[in-house]
Amino acid sequence: MEELITKGAVTVGYETSWGERVRLAVCADRYERGGAFALLALDATDPGDEDEFLELWCSLTVNLPGDPVASAWCSEEGHVVLDANNVPAVLVEALVGAGVVELAGRSVRSGFCSYPLAGVPQDVLERLRGYEETVRALASRAG
Repeated sequence: MEELITKGAVTVGYETSWGERVRLAVCADRYERGGAFALLALDATDPGDEDEFLELWCSLTVNLPGDPVASAWCSEEGHVVLDANNVPAVLVEALVGAGVVELAGRSVRSGFCSYPLAGVPQDVLERLRGYEETVRALASRAG
């Protein structure tokens, strides 16, 4: 696994379509509607960048409580629907490659998009923290 746990946070690195190497810290949350598990990515690339460091990079997941398949899938702890509409495929591949998520081989459709179902392995679930705890852990070690 690529540097999965660093400085007290679950992280993953990937290269953007414009060639920039980015390190993201993954943190856990819950959707208000339906209570499904959610994954957020924070920019953990450069502790010296006061404008971007630990800012929200993106939501890695979507909430589809009205879809019966997605709703049933997400009723299990650590099960998510990845946001393939807004998250680049290369980032999804990096998350899978780093062992942060495991694709289920199934997807759900909403509108014109197909969203893959995925699970967060138990060992990663145990290390994931919420937004505030992730920010505190990385900020305290950054400077």
